[in-house]
Amino acid sequence: MPETIWFSLWKSKHFQKYILEDARTLPSFWSACGQHPALLNHPVKTIQNYAKRAVPVVLHGDGAAVTMHIGSNSKSCLFLSFRSLVATASIHFLMAAVWTMACSKGRFNTSKAIFRRIARSFEALMDCQTTGGFFPVVIWTTGDLEYFSDFHHVARWNASRPCCLCSVPKEALQHVPPFETLALQADDWSLPRSHPCPLFQSLMSPQSIAPDYMHTKHLGCDLRLLGSVVWMMIFELPSTESLEHRLQTLLHEAKAFWSATQSRSGLNNLTLGMFCDVNDKQCRKKYPKLKVKAAESVACIVAFLHLWQQKMDHTNKAHVWIKLSLQASADMDIILKRHSAEWKLTPEVHSDFMTCTKTYSVCMVALQNHYWNQENRKLFQADTFKGHWMLHSAELAQYINPRWTWCYSGESFMSSCKVLMQACLKGRGMLSSLHKFIERYNIALSMDLAESWQLK
Repeated sequence: MPETIWFSLWKSKHFQKYILEDARTLPSFWSACGQHPALLNHPVKTIQNYAKRAVPVVLHGDGAAVTMHIGSNSKSCLFLSFRSLVATASIHFLMAAVWTMACSKGRFNTSKAIFRRIARSFEALMDCQTTGGFFPVVIWTTGDLEYFSDFHHVARWNASRPCCLCSVPKEALQHVPPFETLALQADDWSLPRSHPCPLFQSLMSPQSIAPDYMHTKHLGCDLRLLGSVVWMMIFELPSTESLEHRLQTLLHEAKAFWSATQSRSGLNNLTLGMFCDVNDKQCRKKYPKLKVKAAESVACIVAFLHLWQQKMDHTNKAHVWIKLSLQASADMDIILKRHSAEWKLTPEVHSDFMTCTKTYSVCMVALQNHYWNQENRKLFQADTFKGHWMLHSAELAQYINPRWTWCYSGESFMSSCKVLMQACLKGRGMLSSLHKFIERYNIALSMDLAESWQLK
């Protein structure tokens, strides 16, 4: 539980490395981010000298498909962790792990029981005096859409009103809403709340659910855009070459760009099945989507923007919209990278960021409607909930830079947990493998926190 981990870190002399690198960062965080709708009226502000003592903590949860088998089916395991926003690095600490198939959904709900214990543990640390006066405050919870709906008990992405931050109806997702409708009202923190998830009853605000920039943009909108752009360059642009030759030529051109710019490579291979259904080459039934990882999609956006500018018909309005979409997507990432050390975007920078986001969204909607109405093709899908969630992430950037809440470090930690769980599965059932997993994790954590003389 968080309580045990917190005290262990303090006693281990690694508190500075894993929790609080420099106490001077605390006032700067609360000054910059304290106006967030979930924090404006937070009870922590009633504690004396909270801005010098309260350590902002972020939760992360997600299920990982463990490839080993128990019985006849592949199983998924949920890993819950937390990390400090003011640590030397984004280091996660495991709080709980549970097989999703073993989670009870009824009266004795497993996830509710786990979150109830986690909430009580964090609340017990509030205003703690025994760890140098520093105590954790859970600021945001992060994860993907499935995690939020399954374990935080909010509306699913395909519900009639899918957004837990606003009341947008599902049918309105095909339009770009006025940005003022995305603004959140400050939580009044009238406690206790009536909420199905124990985390939001008194520990956190329901507005503490952070729209993840990685899942919504890099693994959402960008993959839809890239899939359609690749399809356009392979099937729509004039060429007398075979399909296989066109694919290899495009891959070679992209690799040449990455090599010339000394940037990260986004693709090592390119096949038809990586961006569209091989049985639906004309995109009449399904929207294309490029199958790459999050970090690779960032590199692909920049590379395919460069290639599209060389190949496009500058007199074709749809081609111009594609260029604008790619440029806006790239500019969004550039802005966040340029201001990566800042807690939030300044009003001027945030205005530019919102302009890029709106351009991206509007062009995608225009492209989807254009190709469906003119050619009866499903290209440039824009009416997804991830597109709406990305708008919320951009709007909230005025309170917190999306880089501080994105899930890259959480996904990396989850992958490590998955490898350890796979090793613990050999010859064991669900409960025994889970017990062995926790045992080995605790040993590894103890060795990491131990002083060098203790290991001799």
